[in-house]
Amino acid sequence: LDFEPNHGNFVPHITLGRIKKVDDKKHFWKLIDTSKPDFTQVISIDEIILFQSKLTPSGPLYKVIETFSLTK
Repeated sequence: LDFEPNHGNFVPHITLGRIKKVDDKKHFWKLIDTSKPDFTQVISIDEIILFQSKLTPSGPLYKVIETFSLTK
């Protein structure tokens, strides 16, 4: 694409939820492992919204970058 790669600490990812602080990570992961549902949920998705997030001391700030419609 003819641009220099950024070798900083950016890690592309999808955030499904955010937890500000976990005091006991071992206990947290135990709860996650024991709370997994034994069923699959089916949902309809009409659009995908790409957000930019910026973490600040008062919390994350979100900006819509683009919306992609998945319907005709």
